Amino acid sequence: MDTGASTGGSATGLMAPALADLRATWARTWLVRALGWSDIRRQFSGSFLGPLWHTLNILILTTALAVLFGGALGAGHPGYLPYVGIGLVMWQFIQRVMSESCHVFVGAAEVLRNSPLPLSLQVFRLVWRNALLMAHNLVVVLVLLMFLGQAAVPHWTILPAAALELAMATGTAMLLGLAAARWRDVTQFVTNGMQLLFFVSPVFWYPRSLFPGREWLIQANPVAAFIEIMRAPLLGTAASGSSWLIALALSLGALIAALWMLAINRTRLVYWV
Repeated sequence: MDTGASTGGSATGLMAPALADLRATWARTWLVRALGWSDIRRQFSGSFLGPLWHTLNILILTTALAVLFGGALGAGHPGYLPYVGIGLVMWQFIQRVMSESCHVFVGAAEVLRNSPLPLSLQVFRLVWRNALLMAHNLVVVLVLLMFLGQAAVPHWTILPAAALELAMATGTAMLLGLAAARWRDVTQFVTNGMQLLFFVSPVFWYPRSLFPGREWLIQANPVAAFIEIMRAPLLGTAASGSSWLIALALSLGALIAALWMLAINRTRLVYWV
């Protein structure tokens, strides 16, 4: 009985600094927002179109896929343009979060060494600026689809879907940030893996067109679930129950693992970067 109490006490003591780190970031949400806006302004400083370059890239790629692939991947379907356009916005968000997560702590090495700011602030800063870019791209794409007469009234599940997207992005950014700070090869692994993941994710093709009767195979790719729970509501329908369960389980798992890894490695991180 004493051993159990001792174990519970040590676990609580281990998690307490990590939870305090999160509370410190929550108390500085104004700083997270300010730094996120500053990152975007600095990224597009001197650019005439600014963030519209990302949206323009999505629109060009959507058009190219529709023209080049024709009906081979379902482009003949009347809803193909919205399907691909929204899918590419979500893919870009996932890709940017995954790629930038590998540098979230390494890139802020001087700040981590010389300021008392909480470590998790850098993660929330990353998620915030990419959420802003995602929202901007979605608005522009939806306005264009409305102009083309292919927009739909969003389903109410878009709100919990967005919450799960942000939760998963936060947990993933923390885990990849810590791993890449410790092992720099993680960055190359993620970069190469994302290139392959794009082609095996239902971004520009319908699962039923390539895997008729075997759509369940797509569920092995967790990215598919996070794309679907956002894309389906924006197309006016609800995502499948299996996608919701996968997204919810992965989000909770990522957040719990991220909190645990932060608790274990928060004092070591400054030596890694």
